Amino acid sequence: DIPSEGKSAWALEMDDMAVILRDCTHKSLVMVDELGKGTSTEDGCAVSGSLLEYLDAIRVRGIFATHLHELLHMNLKLNNTKNTKMDFYVDELGHVQWTYKLAEGVCTDSMALVTARQYGITPKIIQRAEELKRAIRDKAILVEQLLQGNSASQSNLDSFVNDSFQAEEAIEVTPRISTKSTKSKVHVRYDLHIDVVPVMQEHCFSEPASRSVSEESDDEEAEELITRDVVVVEPGYNPPVSFEGHNCVYVLHVSNTDNDAPDVLYVGETAGIMQR
Repeated sequence: DIPSEGKSAWALEMDDMAVILRDCTHKSLVMVDELGKGTSTEDGCAVSGSLLEYLDAIRVRGIFATHLHELLHMNLKLNNTKNTKMDFYVDELGHVQWTYKLAEGVCTDSMALVTARQYGITPKIIQRAEELKRAIRDKAILVEQLLQGNSASQSNLDSFVNDSFQAEEAIEVTPRISTKSTKSKVHVRYDLHIDVVPVMQEHCFSEPASRSVSEESDDEEAEELITRDVVVVEPGYNPPVSFEGHNCVYVLHVSNTDNDAPDVLYVGETAGIMQR
């Protein structure tokens, strides 16, 4: 990035790509390396996929190198692109050795943890990273099967969530119903402290939450609460970085101001609560 010019890493990537798109033809040699590392994975994949389709359509020659494996699962319109990968082998001691040669096929593992281990990241950190990677991959497989209409995947996905969070029973939340009504409609209203937290404590957890995380909470207080079981995050609060990487079930409360619209509780699971 170039802070003095107000340009982020992503802005520089887009600036470079704009020049390529402006000048390239079917006679051009185009080399694109790691496009999308300056933004989120979702946006990086979307923009990379669109640019790759364009370069493919005008039949440029070149290499489009990326670690965005999600591109392999996108429905891209590519007619002139060939998939290759950097080759490697495992020696007699079980160590990964790079050949620095291109081979046919697709890469589904960037060997990031192997490199991290080789360059001194502690075994404890590597072990935890491997656990998180397996959890992410297992859930992704189940979700993909579910989207493809595999009926058995729903029960497997439910089991995955239940096993991960030790929730052995289905959780039911009974809302408070307003005494006012309009055209025979009842107004369903929830209070997280009254309606949701006690149910979560009863079915899933052992220790009650004694306070909320609010805009007035400092990082030290918030980090202490991460070890507690049920945490209520008030509107407008941004979770500290220490919350990231901890799998959790979250309940999103949408309180509707429209008298004819009921409150909504959305229940999900994430290891990136800040994005929620």
